Amino acid sequence: MKSEDASAIASFLDQGGEVRKVQAAIPATEQEVLVYLASCGLTVKCFPGDSKPYACNGKRYSMDGLLRLANEHRRSQQLSPLML
Repeated sequence: MKSEDASAIASFLDQGGEVRKVQAAIPATEQEVLVYLASCGLTVKCFPGDSKPYACNGKRYSMDGLLRLANEHRRSQQLSPLML
């Protein structure tokens, strides 16, 4: 490891930073992502044929965007992330 990398890591830890083990991602289908978001109280509407065919909370999303949104919620609940 380069000395500047070691110094940056030491500084991060000195300032209260934490190192956490990343949880393994859980395979999920598109439908399972939609069901999970619904379980979080989010309503997702579908507009087939659009480049961003999903709408949630006034924003348009691709499936990748919905997956990121789901994983934000999962992170706050300390759950493993989903992957398609």
